[in-house]
This record gives sequence, structure tokens and C-alpha cells, in this order.
Amino acid sequence: VPAVRMIAQPPETLRKRAEVLAGKLGGTVESCTSTVGGGAMPTAELPSFAVTMSDPEALDRKLRGAAVPVIARIEDGRLWLDVRTIADDELDVVVSAFGI
Repeated sequence: VPAVRMIAQPPETLRKRAEVLAGKLGGTVESCTSTVGGGAMPTAELPSFAVTMSDPEALDRKLRGAAVPVIARIEDGRLWLDVRTIADDELDVVVSAFGI
């Protein structure tokens, strides 16, 4: 079940994935918190890692026009991509959404 797989990922796996994605996007790895947001755990929070990038409005416009949907958030003047919901085999798809 994909949701269970995402919830069960260990932090070291998430950090490694974030480091790979940050290298491809030129971003920075930051610790963050993921919210499960559904099922029996609607308010549960899990430690995670994200790739953050500056110029969030411009990047958000790129994502809105991308052929592949990528969900990110803007917080503290940066765009945040939580890698908990991005699989290893989806990293290049996410990079392509930014036109890179």
C-alpha cells in the first residue's frame, strides 16, 4: 500500500533522497515535518526532509505549468518539496517539472 510505505520510510532514507534531489535542483536540504492528513491518523506528524529553494513564486509558476503535477509549499520565503511522498524513481520527473 503506497501510503503505508510512505509513512514507514526511515529518516535516513528520506535524507539521502533529499540530498540527491537537492543536487539535481540546486536546492538545500532541510528537516521538516510531514502531516499524514488522512485515515486513522489525520493529525499525525512525522519527521521528514525537504529540498528548499529560493525564488518560490517563480518556481511555483513553473510547477503550475508543468505537464506533471508536483505538490510543494511556500514557507519562510522558500519553496519546500517534502521528499516523503516522492519515490526514488520519480526524482527525474520532479526535476523535469522545473524545466531542468
